[in-house]
Amino acid sequence: MEELHGIIPAVDGIRRYKEFLKSEYPVCVLMNVHISLLESIFRAAKEKDKKIILHVDRINGLSDDEYGAEYISQRYRPVAAVSIKPSVIQTLKKNHVTSIQRVFLIDSFALKRSADSVANTKPDYVEVLPGICEAIIPLLKEALGDRLIAGGLIPDVVYAQKLLREVSAVTMSIDKM
Repeated sequence: MEELHGIIPAVDGIRRYKEFLKSEYPVCVLMNVHISLLESIFRAAKEKDKKIILHVDRINGLSDDEYGAEYISQRYRPVAAVSIKPSVIQTLKKNHVTSIQRVFLIDSFALKRSADSVANTKPDYVEVLPGICEAIIPLLKEALGDRLIAGGLIPDVVYAQKLLREVSAVTMSIDKM
């Protein structure tokens, strides 16, 4: 399992990916690119000594199911991959790719349902959205485990750094960095 920590830029599309390549950040979460671009994207990342976490559910032209996850795992070997789907998380784990299960916490029912899903799939990390959850991190750790990533609606780097005292990593839009 790859250790994920610090601020991780969320890169939405090829233009933002090019910004990431010029940044000081070593790893990004990549989404909203077409599958046909992945070969050149991974080649460029390797040339710049950068790593990619793929958001399996948001790669255009890729089925966001266990077959898509298996293809991504075997073809590109990302440092990690993100999905909301338990079957995708299980496939990533079988293929020895660090798995990040994304959960959306809109109320206590969603937290309970997410905790049950996480208990069944046992992902390497859980990404909680929205990431503006500092006040309830102890509750989240109790329900979801210690390997938390906060993401979504992170307003700025200062807030992200504050969250890093409590969570493993924070994902945030590269345009807010």
